Amino acid sequence: NQYIVAEVLRQLIDKFKLRSRMNSETLIAAWPEIAGKLVARHTKNVYLDGPVLYIEVDEPALRNELIYMQTDIIKAVNKRLHDEVVEKLIIR
Repeated sequence: NQYIVAEVLRQLIDKFKLRSRMNSETLIAAWPEIAGKLVARHTKNVYLDGPVLYIEVDEPALRNELIYMQTDIIKAVNKRLHDEVVEKLIIR
């Protein structure tokens, strides 16, 4: 039997339930590129919990601005993760 390496890797990732952790690590590493330098500089924490993306910022004005950009942020994160991972965004 011949297997495509990418398919074998996908099966291993699913078997060991690593996809969520990989998505989280990818998101953290790419956050400055996704959000921009200014937002990244004021982000205290960004993490995924299932389909929910949590963003914690240190500036109330920035928090308000990000609330208006929720749809764009979700789209940008999902595009970066190459999947519809994020369904909801909570900004603190």
